[in-house]
Amino acid sequence: MAWPAVVLILISAFTHTVWNSIAKKCDTSAAFFGLAMLASVLAFLPASFYCLPLVPHLPLKFWVILLATALFQAGYYYFLGKGYRHGEMSIVYPIARSYPVIVVTLVMFLFGQTPTWPALAGVVMIVGGCFLIQLRRFREWDWRRFGNLAAFFAFLSALAAAGYSICDKIDMDAVVAANTMLARPRAGVVLPLFYNWLINIPLCLVLLSSGLRDRARFRASIRQDGRRAAAVGLLSFGTYGLVLGSMRFVTNVSYVVAFRQISILFTVGAGILFLGEKRYPPKIAAAIIIFAGLALVGLFGK
Repeated sequence: MAWPAVVLILISAFTHTVWNSIAKKCDTSAAFFGLAMLASVLAFLPASFYCLPLVPHLPLKFWVILLATALFQAGYYYFLGKGYRHGEMSIVYPIARSYPVIVVTLVMFLFGQTPTWPALAGVVMIVGGCFLIQLRRFREWDWRRFGNLAAFFAFLSALAAAGYSICDKIDMDAVVAANTMLARPRAGVVLPLFYNWLINIPLCLVLLSSGLRDRARFRASIRQDGRRAAAVGLLSFGTYGLVLGSMRFVTNVSYVVAFRQISILFTVGAGILFLGEKRYPPKIAAAIIIFAGLALVGLFGK
């Protein structure tokens, strides 16, 4: 994996932890995340004008996949919020971030992109560590523990994350191709943010329309968590822009999805240190296993 991708993913992992920690303290409904996406759309509207000449040159396939990406992301935010209302961030988040590694890797196999054996071993270690992180004591291994509501919603959000990760790689390639055709090299720096801004428009509409079904809760979200929602929106926008930017330096999207799981280490630490969540021995062991898996993916990923 190229070093620019590693740097971008590390920064994004930190900001991802920050906005998840903020969201965990709020009523993480569709209305909350809809307000967050609205804040990001409005904040980055002026910067988007620079890339608007690309729009007529994007094929119909791009817009279809863009809509699919927005729907996947809406599902991710909705189910992640549900998971946070039923469990600790230091447990829900790792589960939500681990499953996409398997799903995306399997899809890449279908497309003929085979990971190296060390990188594949790293992916397995990441997923195994995220299962272990749910235990309070090592001797309490019980599969029923993985069937609670928090784990269930985390699993659904993970499937959605895998879906939008695959769609993103396809659409980002289309955006880069259009920019190359127009010979606008300076626009290449802001392409990931522009693409993320395009996604957030339908994403915002989907989440807000869902949130408006409960008008009382929607008004409460504005009144109680409006500022926090705006902060989450701006941070998540920047975070995802960094991830999309890292995809320009890799040929296999499964490595980006896997390596950004370093945010699991940050988030477990934040949950324990700042949110008062329990520090069980399996959590510490799982963090070490995940770190080792991440190292394998970072060193041997292509």
